Amino acid sequence: MLLLLVAGILLASATAAPPRDICPTVMDAAGIDADNFASFVSHSIHSLTLEDIRFYFKSDASEENSIPTVNADMESDQRVLSHAPLAGYDDSFSTPAMRQFDLVLRNMDRS
Repeated sequence: MLLLLVAGILLASATAAPPRDICPTVMDAAGIDADNFASFVSHSIHSLTLEDIRFYFKSDASEENSIPTVNADMESDQRVLSHAPLAGYDDSFSTPAMRQFDLVLRNMDRS
């Protein structure tokens, strides 16, 4: 009976998983560069802000979020932060891209 159960689980998992070659096809159809996907994701994750996490993933995420990110303060000795920080976005912009663009422009001349 146990052998039959194990065989059933193996068969179900083998037929439930999509073929390995389907992901690049789906990604290409969606306009995603499959060759550089991993580097894009890793860069984005390490640049997350608490506002991004709250917008895209969890609206009540706390400042103690355990998502390490690169410290945007280049003058600091601490290169990596233990938690994604609040960036201080201007909430009058309606899209995350415009909030990020504004943040860059506001801080580009900071010495």
